[in-house]
Amino acid sequence: IFSWATLPPMTKLFLSDFPSMTLLYYSSVIASVMLLLVLLLTGEIKQIKQYSKNDLLPMAGLGFLGNFLYSALYYKALTMISSIDACILNYLWPVFAVIASCIFLKERLTLGRIGAIIVSFIGVIFVTSKGTGFSMFLGNSILGCIYCVIAAVCYGAFNVLNKKFEKNQWINTTFYFILTAIIAGVFCHFSGQIMVPTVRQWIGILWLGLFIDAIGIVIWALALQKSKVSSLVNFAYATPVVSMFLSAILLHERIDIYSCIG
Repeated sequence: IFSWATLPPMTKLFLSDFPSMTLLYYSSVIASVMLLLVLLLTGEIKQIKQYSKNDLLPMAGLGFLGNFLYSALYYKALTMISSIDACILNYLWPVFAVIASCIFLKERLTLGRIGAIIVSFIGVIFVTSKGTGFSMFLGNSILGCIYCVIAAVCYGAFNVLNKKFEKNQWINTTFYFILTAIIAGVFCHFSGQIMVPTVRQWIGILWLGLFIDAIGIVIWALALQKSKVSSLVNFAYATPVVSMFLSAILLHERIDIYSCIG
């Protein structure tokens, strides 16, 4: 949650003028290298023997759904709508994760969990919209909003399906990022979007690739292995709250009454 909360302020500080697909390519390469080093240094790489050829297709599907497609859609949406609106729509993913957990994992959808999701999501709206609710979306790009919602569906379903794929999460996540780097790299090559980052942009890319992607996503995947999806996803709503305080510290943004209510 803390690592994910650094995404908005760090992106605003270092990467606001960087192409979204190029950002995905560089950050995925860095995350892949970092995770491979972890696997080699810890000896976890030996567990790759547990995988068979039959595992490649589901792993590729998971990597495409929850890593490449989610990130590509979300980053693209950030270029089309405000970061506040994107944040609200992105935090539909825990709702979709709970729905998916009921379908694929047969977890019970209790009234308490439904209530927790509703209250948490209302809090996100207050924190990010400053009390304006959903009225802000009326003047926004409909396509950008659609991208965000599809991204949320992808990541919600991915969290559940990845939990069902009970293999080594360090190896799984490494594979997902290698796949994402390859797809994003091919796209950037043929679209001519490859560019050399400045020193300032490299700081943001390294932070995103190492701390947010590699470390944050693996820790979250490990946490999902230890708990019910429907219970754990409610904690994800703490992310915009932590992000709010980090933005106040790093960007000197004001924390208003709506943020406190949220």
